[in-house]
Amino acid sequence: MWPFRTPPPEMQPADPLLQLLDDAQLLTLYCIKTGTLRDNDLPTAVARFEAAPDKSWKSEETVALLSAVNNTVLSIAPVNLHDLRNRPPAVMLDGNAGLGDAPTLIVVLLTAAIMVFTAMVTLGYNRTTTLIAEMAQFQTENVRSEMTSTVYTIVQNLERIGGTTEEGEQQATLQAIHNDIHSIKAIDDRVETVFNEFQALVANFNAIQHYSLPLVTPTVAQDDAYAGASQPNPCLRANDAAKLVNAAQTAQNAVDSNPAVPPIIRTLILDIFDSLYVTCAANLRFHLVDFPNFDALENQLQVSANMFGLWILPALYGGLGAALFHMRLVLSPRLPSPSWPRILHRLAIGAFAGVILGWFWAPSGSTSEFTNIGLNVFGVAFLVGYSIDVFFSLLDRLIALLSTGISQINASATPTK
Repeated sequence: MWPFRTPPPEMQPADPLLQLLDDAQLLTLYCIKTGTLRDNDLPTAVARFEAAPDKSWKSEETVALLSAVNNTVLSIAPVNLHDLRNRPPAVMLDGNAGLGDAPTLIVVLLTAAIMVFTAMVTLGYNRTTTLIAEMAQFQTENVRSEMTSTVYTIVQNLERIGGTTEEGEQQATLQAIHNDIHSIKAIDDRVETVFNEFQALVANFNAIQHYSLPLVTPTVAQDDAYAGASQPNPCLRANDAAKLVNAAQTAQNAVDSNPAVPPIIRTLILDIFDSLYVTCAANLRFHLVDFPNFDALENQLQVSANMFGLWILPALYGGLGAALFHMRLVLSPRLPSPSWPRILHRLAIGAFAGVILGWFWAPSGSTSEFTNIGLNVFGVAFLVGYSIDVFFSLLDRLIALLSTGISQINASATPTK
């Protein structure tokens, strides 16, 4: 075993001075090809080192070569000797080599996937915030009470028509009924649009489609909705109110045949029957006993929106900025291709920086209340992910300033003896 004897030549460590000469030659070739050779100090130091009879660390030629190599490395940053050793200048400066590397192609595909996913989540977040605003407006306008009062107003006007014979009064009452029907129809259309968008949003973001809400409400067959009815279906479409009309009619028949039912119960059933019949006749999607609970739906959306707005989307935009930073390296053959650990590490740091930015941007109490995070926050998160070095340099400077301030406070508070 070679640990107990002299290792083979290919496994022996290289002479440090020869390694220094190889590095100097790599730097010279790279600077000549990229036009970054500012002076002749490095080529002159290489020539003097090669011609020197005494190649030792104490010789003037070695010291001059070390100084020239160090100055050149500083001038070509962010490229360093490690990059030149792993990827020689002949390969690094090949315009087609960078795009043909498998890691580079994977980075491009990964960035494209992040962009598509980020766009989808952003669209979903915008739809969610829009729905939250519309549901909050429903709560402010109290549309359910408005629909209820309008329906009962229609019922009262229908009863008034049956109790009057004056043609002018009948025409005015009919006009009021038509106006009320148009009013509740407009409200019903608004509610239906928002409710269908909510169902579609839940279905699109539900990973298990089997348990997702339906995009449309299942229709009720006419035979089932109007079983035994002598009149044709007055509704343009079958809905849940039609089935409830039959249920109310059955309940009314049962009440009429039972004299023990109190009059108040009889009146209540008649009122419900009249309101459901108006709902069905007006072809409304929602009826009074099955109106969506927008307060609960709004709270459900707010929880999801806070999670996406304060966590997921800032992380996605920060990671996207970090990924595009690495894609930028492909456009410049002078810059080396980063390794996989550096790429993944930068993506993770960019994502965390985006989340931290979302924390600072959101006001206090955002964990319990809905906070509408705009696209400007996501744009700043992208910039932070792209320029993550600048972001952490600012944090380091802030920490240094705070440390200096605390040290000065401690020094001033220390009593002198």
